[in-house]
Amino acid sequence: MKDITKYCMTRALTLLCALMLLTGCVTDQVLNYALKRDAEKEVKSYATAFAKQSHRRDSLWMSAFRDTVIISEMSKAKLHAIYRFADQPTRKTCLLLHGYKGNSLTMLDIAKFYSKELGCNVILPDFYAHGLSEGKMRQMGWLDRWDMIQWIRLANHLFSLNGKDTEMIVTGVSMGGATTMMISGEVDSQHLTYIKCFVEDCGYTNVYDQFSHIAKGKYGWLLNKTDRRCKKKYGWGFKEASAVEQVKKCNIPMLFIHGGADTFVPTPMVNEVYESMLGEKELWVPEGVGHAAAFTTRNAEYKKRVKNFVEKYLSK
Repeated sequence: MKDITKYCMTRALTLLCALMLLTGCVTDQVLNYALKRDAEKEVKSYATAFAKQSHRRDSLWMSAFRDTVIISEMSKAKLHAIYRFADQPTRKTCLLLHGYKGNSLTMLDIAKFYSKELGCNVILPDFYAHGLSEGKMRQMGWLDRWDMIQWIRLANHLFSLNGKDTEMIVTGVSMGGATTMMISGEVDSQHLTYIKCFVEDCGYTNVYDQFSHIAKGKYGWLLNKTDRRCKKKYGWGFKEASAVEQVKKCNIPMLFIHGGADTFVPTPMVNEVYESMLGEKELWVPEGVGHAAAFTTRNAEYKKRVKNFVEKYLSK
């Protein structure tokens, strides 16, 4: 009887260990699918993409861009950005944040609007594990918020004028929009007094909700385990990566933009973040517009609304 009991316990423990190992392998595969980059491919394509962008746009405007790097205080990775001074000296400055699997070049159309029509200096970082920045696993904006605060401080130093701080706008699209909101919750603690307003476009409520939506609400048990695995391996979890909780701490004006027909980051998410913010805010949900498409499909209205919003908080 004792031998049978011992055998059963051994088998049970073996099966449990096998299940734990299998679950660990599965969650690692999920993390790799969601977060791992193809660095070699991205770096090789960047130079070609920049050349194409230069040809497609105003070459004189593009030629004024310069590259710069920082070393992330969080990861110690080398992070890349491009920047451009406005055509006329100004303290008005815009930090532009790209989306998931994008890079700084994907924000050039919006950057040109801020540069040429609003007269701003512009800086466009590549997120960790994106573009020409180092890093293996994407961070979905959560740890990136600290890297972006480094870029904000660098931009303030770079574009300050006559000993005066910049007047800064932070804007982002999709993951960049979520990151914009995540940054907003750190303004007071980090004493970023020169940030005058935020413009977020199609950002998600939190990473867990976004991944759950992509999985169509299925496999909750696997997503929970992957969340814990990410926390253990990379130091952050899906649920804690919350734009909702961050905007609750924000006292800086914010314009929320979200396509009324967005099925990738579902439109109702913007209602949750908008309602969570207690400070000065505006909301624009253009009907029939898909994910991150307001600038291209409602260009004139987009520019008018953004211009009217940001100019309320900048010097004339």
